[in-house]
Amino acid sequence: MKELTREQKKIIYITAIICSSLLAFVIFVYLPQSRRLSVIRQQLKEAEANIADIGYITSGRDLNEAVKDLSAKLNLATKIIPSDKNDVIFNLTEAAKKIRLQVNSIDPQGEVKLEQSAGGYNLNELPIIIGLTGEFRAIGEFLNILRNNFPGLVKVKNFDINGDGEGRPMLTANLEIAVIIAQGK
Repeated sequence: MKELTREQKKIIYITAIICSSLLAFVIFVYLPQSRRLSVIRQQLKEAEANIADIGYITSGRDLNEAVKDLSAKLNLATKIIPSDKNDVIFNLTEAAKKIRLQVNSIDPQGEVKLEQSAGGYNLNELPIIIGLTGEFRAIGEFLNILRNNFPGLVKVKNFDINGDGEGRPMLTANLEIAVIIAQGK
């Protein structure tokens, strides 16, 4: 084999320097900047998603106005949900008395903690069994009050109604309901 000439050695050295410089550029500049760009793109996607969420919540309104509106709705919701089972029992008996239903029994069961929370409040479900006596319309009106006008969230789990016989207006109803109660923050 022939010895390399001086010009050939120069070309090999220059090529080696250029290749090593290019390799150093890729390793120390391009790859770190590429990773950084990926992180920035991910942060941009998250920021765009947050902006979209804010846009959805505000519905085109001013952000301060939307926050005030949401705070007012949260305060109203926390006022609707009772925090004491004695209040619930009182409200149930008062609602029955107003429409001339006789409360035969009211038996609150043990509270069950729910996994969900609302506005920083822990939620519990209070099962209650109520025995009532009254006319058919009054019992129907009581159910309507529980559904639409009761100060709290009520779910009727079981409803049993019996009459004293044909042509008698008085009925006996047994309701098993569950009322949502909010416990402190």
